Amino acid sequence: AAAAAAVARRCVLVRGCFDVWAESEPADHEDGGGGEGSGQRAWERLAEAVCAAGAETHRRWVAPLAEDSWCVEMLSAGRQKPYSEPAKVALMELLDELLAPLPGPISLRSPEQVVAMLEDYDDPTGRGERGEPAALAPPRRLYLGRRLSAGASRLLHDFRLSARGYLGRTTLPPELAFLMANEARARPGCALLDPFCGTCSTLLSAARFGATTFGVEVDARVLQREPIRANFAAAGLPPPARLLLADAAELLPRGGAAAAGKGDDGDADGDHVAELPAGLGLRDFDAIVTDPPYGIMEGAGELYQPLPARCAMLLRLAAARLRVGGRLVFLLPVPAECAAPALPPSDCLVLESASRHAVSARMHRYLLTLRKAREASAADVGEARVLEAAAGEGGGAGGGTAADALPKPWEVSTLST
Repeated sequence: AAAAAAVARRCVLVRGCFDVWAESEPADHEDGGGGEGSGQRAWERLAEAVCAAGAETHRRWVAPLAEDSWCVEMLSAGRQKPYSEPAKVALMELLDELLAPLPGPISLRSPEQVVAMLEDYDDPTGRGERGEPAALAPPRRLYLGRRLSAGASRLLHDFRLSARGYLGRTTLPPELAFLMANEARARPGCALLDPFCGTCSTLLSAARFGATTFGVEVDARVLQREPIRANFAAAGLPPPARLLLADAAELLPRGGAAAAGKGDDGDADGDHVAELPAGLGLRDFDAIVTDPPYGIMEGAGELYQPLPARCAMLLRLAAARLRVGGRLVFLLPVPAECAAPALPPSDCLVLESASRHAVSARMHRYLLTLRKAREASAADVGEARVLEAAAGEGGGAGGGTAADALPKPWEVSTLST
């Protein structure tokens, strides 16, 4: 239970972690129809089952509440505000036999314990003839229990883009930034790099979880150090340990060392990584987390690089700079018709997870996590695979697919994200 609660406290899309006392069966909802009444009938049936469980079971359920202050909360997943306030109170009163004996005081503002009534709804059934929402199906399942820990959804409010003093055209929203930080296992003592850091949204989320962060950005118009540091200060977080104005490719090893680039003072500082305050070496990053530019917003100016070549360079950078066991987490756009992304082959990077969501009708986006399973081979850090990927527009060990011949999202000038 403690481990589950600790996970919930990091997850922005999790409502909470709960000790479930009782739950409904799907058959309890088959005759529910739609609307508020169907949910009420389902709760009435669950309350009957709870009462039938007996006093000994009730005492076992509520024993952890002891004499703590408490309240009852109703949480609905998949539907907003399904009940009026009087209706919610009536549903809570169904549990009087279980809750009335509790010795602790009721506290609506800051309870020490929360008894949760959870509803899981399917998506709406559709739209009516005039486009209005159709009647919603009854709840799919009901749960009753004690909340062990709240989720981290509060972070979405605390780190909302509208509250930041400095933003860019492509600043990553906090939902994705925190998901990526979790995929990367950001934590205290973790050294985390964003080689396309922009306004440092990914680094801000990683710093919230305790990581020491480093950023590289090639566009001086975007890498405004003082405004970026002000964003971190406003969140009560330490700023990035180093922000480098450089092309991320300059961090690739050449002849056993990384090439020179631009540091905070604008002068060449030799091997970027060796000169960082943490004294990191060539393979000392625990994570690389980034949202590579797609070539849409920045256009085809002097900083433009085709996305396949840019992603191939990213894989090469991860092979060279990550510790064994470290993770590369990045976003990759694909045409909506594309079945799966095709990545250049790698001897040391293993695909750990891939999740997909729709950005628009024409473009989808993958969140990819790769783990460095072993030391890199010469081919992993060499240029041959970069050139191969740039020429193949999607290459990869698995060969091309029908979707490879489709126009790529970053090549469509009319596409907006």
